[in-house]
Amino acid sequence: MTAVEVGHVVAIAQEVFTALVDGEEGLLVPDVTAGDLDGAVHAWVDIRGGVPLRPVVSVGREGADEIARSLMRLGSGEAVSQEDLVDALGEVANVIGGNVKSLVACPEGLTLPQVSVGGGPAGGVLLWRAPLQWRGHRLAISMWSLERKDVAL
Repeated sequence: MTAVEVGHVVAIAQEVFTALVDGEEGLLVPDVTAGDLDGAVHAWVDIRGGVPLRPVVSVGREGADEIARSLMRLGSGEAVSQEDLVDALGEVANVIGGNVKSLVACPEGLTLPQVSVGGGPAGGVLLWRAPLQWRGHRLAISMWSLERKDVAL
């Protein structure tokens, strides 16, 4: 397996945010003041294969709403529906996961994106967590190692 290092995945996330969310570089940056993400929205895909992994994007609700507004091209004051929130965060997780999949040996595929408000995904062992900031909102990307029984097929 090619090592899936934090720096690789953060670079992927920065490219995804530049291309998909922001249209400009430099808005997703490391956060040295990382703290809890109260009421976080978690989005993930499972990478199936020899060593199953789960990259997870976690962001506070206000940040999640802003990501959805940006992706859906909504105005700054427009309300974000639950459907738009799930679609937007799922798409971000899916694109990041698809790029991470290219870093692992013998990947078999990705599951559909999952999005949860509040509690994160169950199962797995945390490999690392990268605290980030996007437009003043705390965000984290974490990588989980999964056993075969934990992977949703």
